[in-house]
Amino acid sequence: MKLIDQFNICEDSAFERAHLLQLRTDERFKAQTHLVYVYELATKEQAVNYPCGLGRVLYIGECCRRVVASGARFGQHVSESLTTGSDPGSNFALSQYYHRGTALVLTVYEVSDQERKSRERDLLIWHLKTFGAPPIAQGAGGETYTIVAVRNHEAQVSSDVIDRHFRIEGMQLAVCRPGPSDS
Repeated sequence: MKLIDQFNICEDSAFERAHLLQLRTDERFKAQTHLVYVYELATKEQAVNYPCGLGRVLYIGECCRRVVASGARFGQHVSESLTTGSDPGSNFALSQYYHRGTALVLTVYEVSDQERKSRERDLLIWHLKTFGAPPIAQGAGGETYTIVAVRNHEAQVSSDVIDRHFRIEGMQLAVCRPGPSDS
C-alpha cells in the first residue's frame, strides 16, 4: 500500500466537506485508480471505547471507479447536513461525527487492482482482532442509512422492546437529533 495523502477534515475549517467533493478533480484519484482509505478521529478527539480498547478508526473502505474519478467517492461519505442528504454513498455515522464538529482524518493509499479488496479486508480483520469490533461507522452506508431515510424512518417496534434495549435506568433515551445549526 502506497500512502498518497492524509486530509484533516473538520466542518468550518481549512479542509471541510466541500474539499472532499473537490477530490474528484485531483489527478491522484482519477478514474481507474485503486484506493484503500481510512477515516479516523483526529488525535485531539476522544477515542472510541471498543470492547478491547480505545481506538480512533471509524471506517475502512476501498474504491475504484471505472469511468468517473475514484476520488468522487470521498465526497459521498459525508452528507450535506444532519438533516439533508439522500446519496446512498453517504455514511450516517461519519456524517454525525462531521456535522457535530468532530475533527476527522482521511488517509488514502494506492494499491493494485488485485490488492484492493484484500488490503481492505486485512485492515478490517486487524481492527476486529485488536479492538473486538468493526469500526463504528462500518456498514452504516447505503439506501437504508441515508440521512433522509434515517430521519423519516418510523420503527414498527413496541415501546417495551425499545425501552428494554435502548433505555438505561435513570437516563433519558438518547437519540441523534439535529444540532443547533440544523434545527
